[in-house]
Amino acid sequence: MPNWCSNIMMVSGPRDEVLRFQQAAVGECNGQRLPLSFNALDPQAALEYFERELPGYPVLGRQYIANREKYGSPTWYEWCIGRWGTGMDPDDDTDCGFSEGVKTAQLRYSFSTAWAAPLRWLALVAADWPSLGFSLEWVEPSMDAAGRSDFAAGSLVYEKNLKTLDSFYEDLGDDDRELSYEAVSESLAP
Repeated sequence: MPNWCSNIMMVSGPRDEVLRFQQAAVGECNGQRLPLSFNALDPQAALEYFERELPGYPVLGRQYIANREKYGSPTWYEWCIGRWGTGMDPDDDTDCGFSEGVKTAQLRYSFSTAWAAPLRWLALVAADWPSLGFSLEWVEPSMDAAGRSDFAAGSLVYEKNLKTLDSFYEDLGDDDRELSYEAVSESLAP
């Protein structure tokens, strides 16, 4: 079971482009509609050909070598880590909110990822959608880390990482603590 990384991603820009992004980001897993799918915006390389078994057998070893030569990774998991920065699509509890002005709009996605924030994926997507602005805040309490990355015109324009979250915990008494996500978010703001 993975450590879960909490993410909030904001997408903003011209209303029509934001709506087009929202539609393009929709995916499906096991017959369930997902409001945000990394795979929908950056499809996995022929996932059906990746072996999902442990290496060690000659046939699997040959498949690993063939996959590495053809796709750059021996398995679907390594491909996801290398390409997206996380091991799989967001969890199926993703929320998506939409707000709009006269000519602009904003999406707010709240989702969890396995082990890490999807920073590599976001860099790819921001480059593919240069008319939109992207901001990703993430917190991974098990790794005692948090960060924020902002993209505009397809390029990284702001980045801040916290290496420890100790000062963001609220004492609840009896040696119990709770992480204040609001305080983390405030400290990550530009």
